[in-house]
Amino acid sequence: MRIYILPILIGLGLILSFNFCKKEESNIALKSTTPILDPSYNYVHTSRFQGQVNPNEPLDNVLTNAKIALGRVLFYDPRLSKTSTVSCASCHKQNFGFADNLPKSIGFNGQLTKRNSMPIINERFNFSFFWDARTRKLEEQVLMPVADHIEMGMEDLNKLEAKLEAVNFYKPLFYDAFGYSKPTLDHIAKALAQFIRAIPSENSKFDQAIGLGFSNFNAQEVFGMTLFREKANCNSCHTIIHSLVTFNKTTLLPTNFLVNGAMTGSGYVSSTTFRRCKYRLGQSLI
Repeated sequence: MRIYILPILIGLGLILSFNFCKKEESNIALKSTTPILDPSYNYVHTSRFQGQVNPNEPLDNVLTNAKIALGRVLFYDPRLSKTSTVSCASCHKQNFGFADNLPKSIGFNGQLTKRNSMPIINERFNFSFFWDARTRKLEEQVLMPVADHIEMGMEDLNKLEAKLEAVNFYKPLFYDAFGYSKPTLDHIAKALAQFIRAIPSENSKFDQAIGLGFSNFNAQEVFGMTLFREKANCNSCHTIIHSLVTFNKTTLLPTNFLVNGAMTGSGYVSSTTFRRCKYRLGQSLI
């Protein structure tokens, strides 16, 4: 009989350990070290093209360095997710152009998102957001992934205010940005929106190519540019403005279409095409 006691005890221990170590938002321990921010960095200067006010910058959320700095901290903070395991930067990866290198992104509980995480560079020029253009304001867009039941899982956004209020280093950041130390959803959204507006594409290989007549492009890049301009007709929506590629906001078409008899909505990943629609528009590429 004694032979079986040790395996039974080990099994019980593993069961108890599993139950107590499940990822719940209440027992995730994160470092509360104050982020190191360079106070001399001029975010506003780098986020405005040639000093101009951004086209989608609202009057009640004018860019300031303090607000952009707060938005930057929020963007990289996994506390914005239910389990404190996923941040905005988990899917919008800086080393991949603030996009995801996966066909579908991985949410807070390991589930896959319905769509690929789109790049967020030069969003200062846009007036529609998400693949299906479901919102026209960046301040509205930024909290939707946070509340999404697959992406970040913070479906009760009121809990987010209390969660961030418990983090000491946020108090001075919110106070510097808004003159009010307590986090609010309005201020969280405005700060995130400001940081995203401060992610420009400047001096990239493409930007350099504008002045060089694209002579710096290799054969594969020239082929891609030709496809972009001609057969794929991408430039009917993504036009060159101020040497930047941005989205033409003038027309929004119905975005739903059928794939194997199921209504999917634009931007869903299909195995037969790379998107099965022109991004944000419901037109077929095939």
